[in-house]
Amino acid sequence: MIRLKGGKMKFMRLAARLILVVWAGFWIFFVVASAFGSGGKGNPMAGESLKGILTVVGVVLVCSVAIFIAWRPPRVAGIVSILIGILVTGAFLSVARPGFVLVLIALPPFLSGALFLIGSGQPGAAARS
Repeated sequence: MIRLKGGKMKFMRLAARLILVVWAGFWIFFVVASAFGSGGKGNPMAGESLKGILTVVGVVLVCSVAIFIAWRPPRVAGIVSILIGILVTGAFLSVARPGFVLVLIALPPFLSGALFLIGSGQPGAAARS
C-alpha cells in the first residue's frame, strides 16, 4: 500500500490533470484540424463523409469527457481515465496493428488514471481498482 502525505497527493492529482488535459486537447486539435485541412485535389475533406464526421465527433466527445472528469473526485477520475485508455486502445487496435503509436495514444490516459488512483488518498484505492 502506498501512503503519501497531502502535498505529494496534490502534486500527483495535478500531474494527472495536466497529462489528461494536454493529451485530450492535442487530440481535439489534431482531429478537427485534420478534418478541415485534408481537402486537397481529389481528396475530400474528412468532414464531408459520414464516417469522417462520426470520427471527429467521437474523438471530440471522448476527449471532452476526459477533460471533464479530470476535475471530478480523484478515484472517479482515475477509474474513468483507465476506461478511456481501454476504449482508445480498442479503437486503435480495430484499425491498426500494435506498435509504438499505440503507446503514444493510449499511455497518457492509463498513466493519468494510475496517478489519480494513487493520489486519491484512499487506502488501497489503486490496489482495488
